[in-house]
Amino acid sequence: MDWRTAHKMAMIRAAQVARDAGVGDVGYVDIFAVLRAVGVPCMAQRLTGLAGAYVGPASSGPAVMVNSDLGEVALRQTASHELGHHAFGHHDRLDEQADPDHGTLGSPLPDEEKLAEAFAAWLLMPRRAVVAAMGRAQVSRPVTVADVHQVACWLGTSFAGTARHLVNLSLASTAQRDDWTREWYSRGPRLRAALAGTPGYPPDRVWLIEPNADQALLHVLPGDCLVCPAGYAPADLPLGLRERNPGQAALEACAPLEVTGALTGRACLGLRAGGGRPPLSLTLVLPPVRYGIDHAWRPRPDPSLPQEKP
Repeated sequence: MDWRTAHKMAMIRAAQVARDAGVGDVGYVDIFAVLRAVGVPCMAQRLTGLAGAYVGPASSGPAVMVNSDLGEVALRQTASHELGHHAFGHHDRLDEQADPDHGTLGSPLPDEEKLAEAFAAWLLMPRRAVVAAMGRAQVSRPVTVADVHQVACWLGTSFAGTARHLVNLSLASTAQRDDWTREWYSRGPRLRAALAGTPGYPPDRVWLIEPNADQALLHVLPGDCLVCPAGYAPADLPLGLRERNPGQAALEACAPLEVTGALTGRACLGLRAGGGRPPLSLTLVLPPVRYGIDHAWRPRPDPSLPQEKP
């Protein structure tokens, strides 16, 4: 099976699964909610040498296991990949740990792995969700590495995975994908530091907030950096946000905001501006600590509060 065929099949199957799960296709896809909706339990625990595994009905499944040591973006990709095995009726699978950005595309994979990988891309990045993310980021069509990074932030996907899928959606050429990916791997840290406008170690992700993002929900991670639009400043900083390198921003701009682990639930960030421009309102949410069975996952502990002794 070639990749074109795998993507054609996966596009249809991913849309069917999303429909059956009752999730929309115009925003961030909560893969773990999808797993619950279709009756596939998810377990997160340390898996030496593995990214994830699928347990089929013949082995008392279905069930999905993911490596809890992976970051959130890689966890989402892995869980979607394992759900792909379930969606296509595959038998038990053990999937080795891989770089979430490099992924497995381009390798000599079995047909089942191609289908699962393509399924993950179409489930997490359906066309309408990608177009909506581009609208939030005020990107009419991705042209630069920064554009791709913004779309990836909104979708909760890896840079390289997003760049690859933009080709599938006819929103980029293979030459653009290769150029973007090459630049990201060679200059990624410097690019992110430049986007954040701060010296020192760059954040993992930099959100360039645009007025189009008003009333949006941002699925953020600890260490993310939020850059406010020119002329806007926070009305008040909720718990879990702090200025990154305060005092170093230009007089007409506020310092970038850093997300911390103290953001235990949803937090509202209001941005105000002068000149009669309307304020912006954003809702930020952190994922829970993904360890153990999915229905027992807990919010991240607030380090500012006294912790119970065992």
